[in-house]
Amino acid sequence: MLTLDKEKTLFLLGRYDWEMCTIRNLLDLSQFHYVDNHLHWNNAKLSGYRNEIERFLIDDVLMSIYGIELENDIFCTDSRYHLIDHHNAMSKFSSVLEQVMTLLQFPMNRYCQLVDSNDKRYILEMLAMGTINEEIDMIRRSDRMAQGITKEDERLAEKAISENSVRVGDLLVKVLTSRFAPIVTMFFFFNLIQLMSGRIMGNG
Repeated sequence: MLTLDKEKTLFLLGRYDWEMCTIRNLLDLSQFHYVDNHLHWNNAKLSGYRNEIERFLIDDVLMSIYGIELENDIFCTDSRYHLIDHHNAMSKFSSVLEQVMTLLQFPMNRYCQLVDSNDKRYILEMLAMGTINEEIDMIRRSDRMAQGITKEDERLAEKAISENSVRVGDLLVKVLTSRFAPIVTMFFFFNLIQLMSGRIMGNG
């Protein structure tokens, strides 16, 4: 098993949700170096850490940087940079939380399994674990807070479901906010389709 040198390893944190916050807490616990620029879905790019990359990799071939869910928009090809992700071309890999915990040599406890399940397939995945409602509420509430979802977003989500949804087989919701998480939480037992910025997005 790979053992990381804490003094020669740097983690760069990507878009914010509760999974990323959990990873940050684990890095604090294990005393690894990391940089957290509090990025979101629209700016989780490696260029946001360009200065840290250049500064950290200079002069030492043994340094390693792990970018977590960061788009490589600067086309970094340095062999010392490693992407941790599980989306798109990297969908064959385990979740980022599981990958990080493996690197840190931490076991997956139940709490981390809940965070992991929520990130992969939301509430349905947690239900498959036999999760009780209180646990689901705790994880989903933490996730919404981490993503910066406001009371207004939740109000608009409720309004979208009650006033702007059409039932044709599954439920079709025209959202009034760019935040999808509160709608998933309120109506998770339907297969939701979101109309956002002229695009159709599913909850897979």
